[in-house]
Amino acid sequence: MLKFCRKQLKMEPTFNLILVSNLGKPNFDVNITNHVTLVNFFVTNEGLSQSLINMIVINERKELEDAY
Repeated sequence: MLKFCRKQLKMEPTFNLILVSNLGKPNFDVNITNHVTLVNFFVTNEGLSQSLINMIVINERKELEDAY
C-alpha cells in the first residue's frame, strides 16, 4: 500500500518512482529511504580526479594497486 495525499492506494508491482534533487546531500524521509535505492550522481572535481587516477593505476601499474 502507498499513502498519497492521505489516501491509501494499492501499489502495482511495476510502479517506479523517480525523485530528482539538485542538492548534494538530499535528506529524504526514513520511510522512503528504507524502501528505495538511492543513486548519488553528485561528483566533485577532486572525487573525479581521484577516480581517474585509480583507474589509470589499475590499468597501467597493477602491482602498485595490489600493494595499496
